[in-house]
Amino acid sequence: MKRILLLLLFISSFTSAIAQTSISDLVKELNRYITLYSADNAAPLAIYEPIGTIEQKKNETSMQRFKLSEIGSIIVEKNASGFTVNVHCVDSSRCMSLIKNDMSTSMMPSDAFFFIEAKAANTFAKLLSELITKYPSDRKPVQAQLLKETSDSATVNEKNTGTTSSQKTKQSSKNKNEEADDLEADDQDAKKEKNTVHEKKAPLTEAEAKERAINRRKQKEEDDADKAEERENKTAISKSRDVTNNNPAEDLTEQVCKQLIAIIKAGKDSKFKDIEGKETNPTTKINESKLKLKGAKRSYLSWYKKERAFIAEYKTFTDHELILIEFEKLQTELEDCLEGGWEDTDHSNDEIYANVSEDVKDVEYKYTSDPLRPSLRIMINTDQNKKYTLFVRIQ
Repeated sequence: MKRILLLLLFISSFTSAIAQTSISDLVKELNRYITLYSADNAAPLAIYEPIGTIEQKKNETSMQRFKLSEIGSIIVEKNASGFTVNVHCVDSSRCMSLIKNDMSTSMMPSDAFFFIEAKAANTFAKLLSELITKYPSDRKPVQAQLLKETSDSATVNEKNTGTTSSQKTKQSSKNKNEEADDLEADDQDAKKEKNTVHEKKAPLTEAEAKERAINRRKQKEEDDADKAEERENKTAISKSRDVTNNNPAEDLTEQVCKQLIAIIKAGKDSKFKDIEGKETNPTTKINESKLKLKGAKRSYLSWYKKERAFIAEYKTFTDHELILIEFEKLQTELEDCLEGGWEDTDHSNDEIYANVSEDVKDVEYKYTSDPLRPSLRIMINTDQNKKYTLFVRIQ
């Protein structure tokens, strides 16, 4: 009897170990297909396992996030340049966040992954569908709609799987034939006869035409967002001529650290008088700040407990889990700027948060050997409409 119990315990432990590693293994496999077969050199995926949030860098100025539990469908389609895995939010909602470096956010109803081969796109879709099952919701499971693979479809030549020379020959013939699509009809027929592959360039299907329209619209939205960001940056520069001179070649973190240190120094030397800009509210004595923290949507000088304070407000979210992710990123970034001698205090259990049911984030940093140096506090503010704002107070 004891042997049976021990055997059952071993099987249970083994099954549990597999379950714990399956999510990371699935993400690794997804990234392997992106690395080997992406048509647009896409960046790998990152996952926040506890909440099932996927993050992917889109370009140098933006990244995209979405929750696996909010995906409604996965559809594989062929397009003019290859094969696309379209990932759509449930009920056509806008569940995907395109986040710029300044934390401005555009919500999207779908995203697309582009592949050079049909089998790679189908396999990626199946893996993503399997990953979604790890984060169940009250909706029916997501079943990937795969592209039917024909004898003419491109096949995935896996590394270390012993691909035969005949397979390579077929692939080479298909690639040559695709390159001939843009030639005149007579030349195209000659190519087909030479390679013994009879394939005609078909007109766009309704799905392909729709895909092109979606891609054009998505590109336009991103271009508009880039232009808006550029206008905001120009306005910010004109309002703060005394802002710290940032070298564009400098690393982003290095820029933030220089700004943070300069603001802390201004607080110690003049109670922020040296960086006081135009007064924006005569009643409450709120002023613009000549120094800004990169990434904050607003930086200004205000009052807290009758003392002058520098405030930097970052992006506002309605999703509590997303704001927690942003808090951890900002906390790590600013901690890296602080030299030795700073000690942190967690205020999340303070009495003022006694009636708060959600996870609280409120951390203060003080320089112990110099009491005149201002403290740095990172926290999340919640308003009555359940909107969460990440901000920093230096005082």
